[in-house]
Amino acid sequence: MLRRNVETDKKRTKREVSKKTGLSVSGLRTDKGVKTIGNHCSPFLMISVSIAQVAVYMYYGFSHGEWMTYHYDLYESPLVFDTGYRKQAWRFASYILIHLGLGHLILNVPAQLILGIPLEKVHGHIRLGTIYMAGVVAASLASSFFTPCDLLVGASGGVYAIFAAHLANAILNGSDVTKKISGLVQCVLVLMCFDFGCSICNGLCSFSLGVVKLSSAAHVAGALAGLCVGLMVLKNFRKSVADKAVFWVAVLAYACLMIFAIFWNVFWARDDSC
Repeated sequence: MLRRNVETDKKRTKREVSKKTGLSVSGLRTDKGVKTIGNHCSPFLMISVSIAQVAVYMYYGFSHGEWMTYHYDLYESPLVFDTGYRKQAWRFASYILIHLGLGHLILNVPAQLILGIPLEKVHGHIRLGTIYMAGVVAASLASSFFTPCDLLVGASGGVYAIFAAHLANAILNGSDVTKKISGLVQCVLVLMCFDFGCSICNGLCSFSLGVVKLSSAAHVAGALAGLCVGLMVLKNFRKSVADKAVFWVAVLAYACLMIFAIFWNVFWARDDSC
């Protein structure tokens, strides 16, 4: 009778945790009254996005006969973000499909897979997709404001959003998630920190390689968007009063920045300024 009651309590606990977190009951297990969360989602989103980026790269590689570096005709692609065509709204997001050379592709695709898959498996496709696209759009909006004469390509905005989402995840869930981060993910996070610093130095020093410049504004904007949106949409398994304050600060900061950037692009930006 006692054993039966214990099993009933465990089932009830699983149902309660499932209702609060949105996880399926099968993705939960209870050990001595401690609720733990198991991986439950397949990384469909990150894999699909990466396949699309590789496919577009191969298409332009075959079209231009250039695989290792970029071809100048690539700048005429309708997918590239160009402030002169800001009325073509899809460009604010489609630029992530274009990469300037094999090195650019190799930097972004593995990074977003290594960083994105762990988050997607725990938090789901919709939450990670929201964070990724928030970073992508924020990067293009920031680029249009700070560097309106430069074209923007590559998935760095989304990658930095996922990078910052790991910080948001650690803020919300603390040691529950940091203990589960693999060594490979930790290495990539360190490399992203290094690259982030390089992008800022590049922006301050106006360093360039040929006509290709690192967009530090896009990187910073993508990271800020990933942090703010991550604090808003990621699952919080250890809710507290402080977390509510963090949530509303993130909402206010993200809303103010996005409203300003969107209004500037719609009402004040000039397409012929370059």
